[in-house]
Amino acid sequence: MYDRQTESWWQQYTGTGIIGTHAGRSLTVLASRLESWQQFSLRHPGGSTMIPAEPFQRPYGINPYQGYDTSSFPFLYDGEVPEGIRPLDYVVVTGGKAWSLKLMQEKRIIRDQGTTIEWQPGQRSALDTRMLADGRDIGMVTVTRDGADIPYEVTFAFVFHAFTPDGEIIKQ
Repeated sequence: MYDRQTESWWQQYTGTGIIGTHAGRSLTVLASRLESWQQFSLRHPGGSTMIPAEPFQRPYGINPYQGYDTSSFPFLYDGEVPEGIRPLDYVVVTGGKAWSLKLMQEKRIIRDQGTTIEWQPGQRSALDTRMLADGRDIGMVTVTRDGADIPYEVTFAFVFHAFTPDGEIIKQ
């Protein structure tokens, strides 16, 4: 992630400044959801989203990385990959643990040490087809503790393994 105002470059997964004014600093992680527009509208009738002043300047809804999440190996990556799971399989990460999205699709709800992870259908992959609206349904996830959203990440197995090499990926 790049911040033009401070010329800071942030590591996307960790939120740590790599270069620029904020090198060495860490962003505060906030609980947020990545969900379908339909689900957002149900939870927040009348809610709004950030739309650029000139929405047609960028090709929103178009994926330049068509087929990325169904590739056999991550593009431009030469690190170790986790065992027993495809590098580009999605995982749900909270704390030092990850659960495969395939497991979530089977179980739908997992409870672990006071944390509840829930999966439901209705969200398309942003990396499957050229047009996001045509992508396959990978579903959406919420992670809560005592009914309140907590920070989590839906990422690839290889990303979790690269940043948390001793972390556990639960596959079944």
